[in-house]
Amino acid sequence: MCKSVVWQVGGDLERLGQRVGNSFGQGLKAVGFAALLAAGLVGCGELTQEELLERAERSMEQGDYGSAVIDYRSALQREEDAQVRGQLGLAMKGEGRTDGAIRHLGRALDEGADADRYALPLARLLVETRQGAAVLELPEPDLEGRERAEFLAYRAIGGFGAGEDAREQARADLDAAREAAPENALVHLAGAYEALSRGDQPEASVAVDRAVRTDDELALGWSLKGDLARLRDDLEDALAAYDRAVELQPQGINERLSRGSLRLEQGEIDGAEEDALFVRDGASDHPGGYFLAGLVAVERDDRDEARRQFESALARHDRYRPPMPYLAQIHLEAGNVRQAEHYLERFHALGPGNARSYTLLANLRVEQGDPERARDTLAEVVQERPDLRDALGPRLAALYLDTGERERGVEALRGMVDAGQDTAAIREMLGVALTQDGDREGGLAMLEAAAEADEQPRQADLAVLMAHLQEQRFDEAEKAAERLRKKAPEQPDSYSFHAAALMGQEDLDAARAVLREGLERLPGHPGLSQNLSALALMAGDLESAFEALESAQDAYPGEPVTGFRLVQLNRELGDEAGVIDWLERMVEHNADDVSVLARAAEEYEGMDNALRSAELLEQAVEADPESAELRYRLARSQILAGQRETAVETLQQAVEREPTHMPARIALARQLGWLGRFDEGREVLGPALEAHGDEPGVRVHQAWLDLRAGRFEEAADGYQQVLADEQRRTWVLEGYQALTNAGRHADAFDQLSGWLADHPEDSAVRHALAGGLMQQGHSERAREVYQEQLAHQSEDVIALNNLAWLYRTEDPERARDYASRAHERAPEQPEVLDTYGVILLDTGEPERAVELLRQAWDQAGEEPDIGVNLARGLVTLGENDEARDLLDRLLAEHDAFDARDEAEELLSDARREE
Repeated sequence: MCKSVVWQVGGDLERLGQRVGNSFGQGLKAVGFAALLAAGLVGCGELTQEELLERAERSMEQGDYGSAVIDYRSALQREEDAQVRGQLGLAMKGEGRTDGAIRHLGRALDEGADADRYALPLARLLVETRQGAAVLELPEPDLEGRERAEFLAYRAIGGFGAGEDAREQARADLDAAREAAPENALVHLAGAYEALSRGDQPEASVAVDRAVRTDDELALGWSLKGDLARLRDDLEDALAAYDRAVELQPQGINERLSRGSLRLEQGEIDGAEEDALFVRDGASDHPGGYFLAGLVAVERDDRDEARRQFESALARHDRYRPPMPYLAQIHLEAGNVRQAEHYLERFHALGPGNARSYTLLANLRVEQGDPERARDTLAEVVQERPDLRDALGPRLAALYLDTGERERGVEALRGMVDAGQDTAAIREMLGVALTQDGDREGGLAMLEAAAEADEQPRQADLAVLMAHLQEQRFDEAEKAAERLRKKAPEQPDSYSFHAAALMGQEDLDAARAVLREGLERLPGHPGLSQNLSALALMAGDLESAFEALESAQDAYPGEPVTGFRLVQLNRELGDEAGVIDWLERMVEHNADDVSVLARAAEEYEGMDNALRSAELLEQAVEADPESAELRYRLARSQILAGQRETAVETLQQAVEREPTHMPARIALARQLGWLGRFDEGREVLGPALEAHGDEPGVRVHQAWLDLRAGRFEEAADGYQQVLADEQRRTWVLEGYQALTNAGRHADAFDQLSGWLADHPEDSAVRHALAGGLMQQGHSERAREVYQEQLAHQSEDVIALNNLAWLYRTEDPERARDYASRAHERAPEQPEVLDTYGVILLDTGEPERAVELLRQAWDQAGEEPDIGVNLARGLVTLGENDEARDLLDRLLAEHDAFDARDEAEELLSDARREE
C-alpha cells in the first residue's frame, strides 16, 4: 500500500509546531504545524525575493498574517524596500501586533512608501493607541471620498489633542472631512474631540452619540463615550459604553482595563476579575491584567492572592510600579518590615511617589520606632510634591503633634495661632490641615496668608499654586506662580508651575517662553528641558523638542532622564541609529549606574539585540554583584542570545543570593529541564513548590519537567491537577502531549475537545486533536474535526490536505477535490504535492501524478517516503529502470524509514519484470 505525508500539530508544544515522526497505518508521517507557518521553507531550496513576496501576498489574501510577517521579514533582510516594509506593517496589523505595525508603517512612510496605501491604516492605529498627535507627522495621502474624510478625521483628532497651535489646522481638517463625507462616523467622532478641545463636554457627548449612531461598530467612539460618561459621573452609561467597546474590540487592552477599573469602582468584583483575567491570559506579558487581578483580591480581602498577582505583574515587568506600594502594605501588615521597605525603595527609585507610598513609608518609620523620621519624611515630601499635600496633610499634622488624630492636630494649630504664634509656618501647617479637613476656603486663605507673610519660598506657595491649578483658576495660579518665581528664581518648579498655569489658559507660546526663561537661569536643567521638549512636541516643533533635550545633555552629559527621552523620541521616529547612539552615550557616562545599565539593556532587548543587552547586564552585575534580580534579567538575555549553559550558571548565582526569588528559581528549573538535567531541575523547583504549591502557575513547572524527562504518567496527572484549577492553552496542549505519551488517548482527546468547546476559534488545538485522532485510527472523527476547521477557516491547507488523505480510499473523488484545493493554495509544499500525487496515481492519472511527485521529491530534499511514492508512479508508467534505480538508491542510503518494507516489495516486483 502507498503512503503519504500529512500535517498536524505535535512535538515540542512549548514552541507549538516542530516536526514529528508519528505514523498511521503503513506509514502516515506527520509534519508539524511549523511547516505551514514557515510556508514551505523546511526542506526547500532558498526562495528568490520575488517568490517570497508572492507567497507573502498570497498569505495576506488568505488572512494568514503570521506567515506573511515571516516572508516580509525575510525579504527585508535581503533587500531594504519601503513598500515591503509597509506590507510588513499591514501584516502585523492583521496579526494584532499593534506596536510592530506602527513601527514598520511609520518607518515605511519615512522611507518613501506609498502614502495612499499606508498612511490611513497607520493613522487609525495611532489614534486607537492614544498616539493621535503622531498622525500630524504623517504625509497626506492622495485619497478621495470616504477614505480621504477618514484620514482627515484621524488627523483632526490628533491635532485637537496636541495643543492650541495644532487646533487651527485640526479645525480645517475637520471642515474638509465634513465636506468630503459629512455623515461619516469618524468625522462625527472628530467633532467630539473638537468639542472637548473647547472644554464643551455636552457638545462632545452629542457628537460622539452621533458617531456611534452612524456606525454602531465604531469601537473608538464607544470608548470615548465611556470616558465622557465617566467624567460626568454617569457610571451606568460609562459601563454600557465600555461593554460595547470591548464587544467590538475584545482584544483591546485599554478598553478592558478601563472597564475593569470602573467595575471595581462600582463594586462589581466578579466583572472586574473577568476583565483582569482576560488581559492577564490574553496578553500574558502585560502587567496590567495581573495588577487589576491583585486589586480584585484586595477588595475580597484575600491578601495572599493579591500578593501573588502583584508579584506576577512585577515578574512580567520588573519596573512596573503600580503593584509595589500594595505589596509593601501587604508585607507591612504581615510584619515583614524589611520587605515592605524594599518595595517602597524600588517604587520611589523608579519614579515619583504617591500618597499611598509615602503614607506607607511614614507608617513603616513609626513601626520601626522612629516617628520623628516619619514626620520629617512627610514634611520633605509635601514641600517637594505639593500635589500630594491634600492626601498627606492629615498624616503630617498628626505626626507633628504625635497624636495621629487629625481633629486634635487642627485644634492644636488653631490654638497656636490664637496664642499669637502666628508664623508663616503655623499658618502653612494649619492651612494644610484645614484643607484636608474639608475647609478648603479657610485652608486656602490661611495658606495665602502664609505665602504672603514670608519672603522666602514656603510649602504654602506651592500649595496655593496647586490648589488654583486643580480648581482651574488659571489666572490666580499665574499670579501665585509669579510670586513664587520672585521668591525663588533659582527654583525650577516655579517655572514649571508657571508654564502649567499658562497652559491652562491655552497659551502654549507663553508657556514655552517661561520655560526658556527658566533655562536661561538654569541652563540645561533636566526637568525644565524635558517640559520644554514636551511642549515643543505638542506644538509640532520636532526640531525644538530635540534641541531642548540635547541642550540638557550638553549641560549634564549622560543625565538619564533627558537621555532616555532622546532614546524614546528616536525610537518613535524609527531612527534606530539615533536610538543606539543615545543609548551608548548613556552607558558611557553612567558606566557604574545599575539603573541606567538595566534600562539600556531593556532597550536593546526590545531591538532584538540580546547580545548587547547581556553585555550591559553583565556590567550592571559587576556594579551590584549581590543583586539577584540583575542576574535573573541577565540570564533572560543570555537565553535569548542562545547562551543556555551560561544562563544556567547565572540563574544559579541569582538563586544563591536570593533563594526566595521565585522567577529566577523557576527559570533555572526550566533551563535545567531543557538541558536534560531533570533531577537538578526538580531539586531547584522544590522550594518554589513548598512556598507557592497552591498556585497552578508554579505546579505546572513540575509537570513540565516530568514531561521533558519522559515520566508521562506523572506529567499527565500533574497537568490534570493544574488544569482543574486554571485553564491555559499552553497547559492544555502540554497536558495533551503527556496524556498521549502515557497512552491515555481518550482522556487526551477529551481534554482538547473540552478546550475547543470554550474556544472554538483555536485552530492549533483543533489541528492537534485531528492529528491525534488520525494517528490512533479514528478516521471518521478526524474528518469531522477537520471539517469543523474548514467551517472556521475554509482555506486551511493542513485541513484540506489531511482530509484528502482521509477520504482517499472511501471517496476518491472527494479526496481529489480536497487535494486540488490544497495544491492551489500551497503549490510548492512537498507534503501537499505528495498527497495530491498519490491520489492522482490511485485515480488513474499516473502522468500528472508522477509530475507532482517529482516536484515533491525535489522540494522535500529527497525524502525517502516520497521517493517510494514516486517509484510506484514510475512503475505504473512502465518506467521500471528509473524506478529500480531510485529504489536501489533509497534502500542503500537509508537504513530505516517508514516505507522501507514497501520499497523492498516494490523493487522485487520491478526486478521480476526485467
